[in-house]
Amino acid sequence: MGDLNLNGSRGYFGDLANPAYDDFWCAYQADRPLNRSNFSLVYRRLIAASILLNHVSDKVAAELWPIVKNGQDRLKKLEPLIKAVSPVALLKLDACRHFSNDLKHVANKLHSFDSRPRKPDYDDPGEHDVFCFFMKYPNKTDSEDLCIAVGDAFHFWRGYYSHEFRL
Repeated sequence: MGDLNLNGSRGYFGDLANPAYDDFWCAYQADRPLNRSNFSLVYRRLIAASILLNHVSDKVAAELWPIVKNGQDRLKKLEPLIKAVSPVALLKLDACRHFSNDLKHVANKLHSFDSRPRKPDYDDPGEHDVFCFFMKYPNKTDSEDLCIAVGDAFHFWRGYYSHEFRL
């Protein structure tokens, strides 16, 4: 038995977001046929990883600015710090936020899915294609591949907790 440290962002990332991403990645990269059963599994794991990784931003912002009570105000202060480290990561974290909020509330953004061949420099080896889940959200001309966005969001927060950079 043990304790989960869900109050701190590091514990939240380590005990919830990181394992959720690992579960997603394993399902997403599994060399299985692209059928309804596997679609549902990958999509559920994508949802869990996205929501939990999105909430890491809230946890980090709350630690950096504990006296700012409004979560939106804290996130506005966090955005330029993330952008200074990686403008691309900010876009991917933003995609996770839009996807997570669209899932929690009335879905009003365009969601679609497809498949793509595996990319040797990104994906695990395999014979079957992988799913792509897309969402179109405000201020973006193209749909965002949410699987890639969740991966980039995970790698950003992993870098933060590995002390590769500071906010």
